[in-house]
Amino acid sequence: MIPVIMWLLWLLETDRHLNVLFEDKTVSNMPATYDEHANPVFILNNKKITKKTNHELYNLLDYKGFFPHENNKFNIDDFEQCDSAAMDKYATDNDIYYITDTYGVYSNEWYRHKDINERSNLVYGGMSEQDINMLRAFKRKNKLIIAEYNCIDLPTSQSVRDQFEEIFGIHWTGWEGRYFDNLDTNNVDIPRWLIHNYMRQHGNRWPFNKKPGIAFCYIDDHVEILENTLDLVGELPVIHTNKAMSDKYDLPRRLTYPYWFEIDQIKNSNQPVSLYNLRPTPRGDSILKRWNILETFPAVVIPRDTTFKFYYFAGDFADAVTSMKLSHFRGIQTFKKRFVTKEKGERKFFFWNFYYPMMSKIIEDCFN
Repeated sequence: MIPVIMWLLWLLETDRHLNVLFEDKTVSNMPATYDEHANPVFILNNKKITKKTNHELYNLLDYKGFFPHENNKFNIDDFEQCDSAAMDKYATDNDIYYITDTYGVYSNEWYRHKDINERSNLVYGGMSEQDINMLRAFKRKNKLIIAEYNCIDLPTSQSVRDQFEEIFGIHWTGWEGRYFDNLDTNNVDIPRWLIHNYMRQHGNRWPFNKKPGIAFCYIDDHVEILENTLDLVGELPVIHTNKAMSDKYDLPRRLTYPYWFEIDQIKNSNQPVSLYNLRPTPRGDSILKRWNILETFPAVVIPRDTTFKFYYFAGDFADAVTSMKLSHFRGIQTFKKRFVTKEKGERKFFFWNFYYPMMSKIIEDCFN
């Protein structure tokens, strides 16, 4: 009975209108699930935010990037053929430009149908010069820009990365990381290339059992791993948010984060909404220092200049964690926030307690 009431309340809610331009270059599986931009679409639907053009709800096909089809066929709909006038029109017509993923599509996960956890050739992906031009157009129009983890990581070229870093005051150190709840080689979540690279660089050994830990990968494929208790006091990275930002975005002061993140530095023109913190033992601290891996670094970044509308999420925040069907229930966020368990490695807890309230605030600010 309660779900029916929640659905009816959602139906009766008045819709509001925003035009959001999503870019996702990492839609490769068939049948397509569109995971890499699902979370923000879920929130728009749950808040009954519809398109200005036709007042329809957003769906998972509303994006620019790679579109897979059956029989290894695909089409690409992006900005590569846009001239400056077309880009200005996109920036004029849209309220938000959200780059959710540019990691790309690779041969193993596309036409070769081999192990997707092994390295393979790039089919399509990486931030391009045209993406930079679109970002410049949105910035000129003072429209909201949101970008997140891996948009300046490989396979984005160094020249494009340099331009992005100059425009937005963010520098990627070359390191990214991920928490794993079990470092055993049988854990299917650990990419095979990560295991192979570590062993090749560390005497052909994988000295980990079933303990959890954090793997760090550098731009040149170097891998370091910090194991819980031996190298880490706390196995998961912790996101800290000061009181002012916590109050503004309705965020917890402290929350663990269980997925992919990148290690960035920011210029004085920016400020962090939240910071990641690793909790190393003395042994773990020596590993971090040896490889110049920061112990504290930004999780969410905004500019100090409030006239510039920009957010950078240094984690894979937009990746799907819940069913799109639940978006059509009014108040589902309150229910989930209260009852989703805080288990180690539980991404749903992060979504309902951090990403959902933060994105809700960002969206609401568009109407003010």
